[in-house]
Amino acid sequence: MENRYQVQDSIVEIQVVCKGKVYVTTIDKKNLDKISHIRSWYGIERSNGIYVCGSYRGRKVFMHNLILGTPKDLVGDHINHNTLDNTEDNLRAVTRAVNNRNKSGAYRSSVSGIRGVQKHGNKWVARVKYNGVRVVDESYDNLLDAVMAVVAGRNRYHGVTQVTRKPIN
Repeated sequence: MENRYQVQDSIVEIQVVCKGKVYVTTIDKKNLDKISHIRSWYGIERSNGIYVCGSYRGRKVFMHNLILGTPKDLVGDHINHNTLDNTEDNLRAVTRAVNNRNKSGAYRSSVSGIRGVQKHGNKWVARVKYNGVRVVDESYDNLLDAVMAVVAGRNRYHGVTQVTRKPIN
């Protein structure tokens, strides 16, 4: 399927299909030349969003990595977690460790809805890792104290203060 492109000032909107549904991805107009050799773009669903892919020389390529020119030892990261926003301001090439720290929300099985906060018995446990080492591992009587410990730990070790709560059904 050929994609539809719509140019609006410095942004290009491109329609892609994933599982029969049409999505719109955005790129900077100046990057159109970097992706135009791919005839057809499509979406693939991952746990954290729809990623835009194409095929080049028989291999799957991700649009964000093509725009970034991501080296093999790094990965492309969507800073604002919107995987359909492939504008340069939202993309950066980072190590896999940094990309993992930029995850949003908690795991699907999370009781607290906060990444890094788990319920153990009648206590809330706050955990933060840095370079594979657990740097925060503390128990609290209430959820708010555990969340504050995770925020403080992330800020101290990662420079990240974002806390995204997943909806609890």
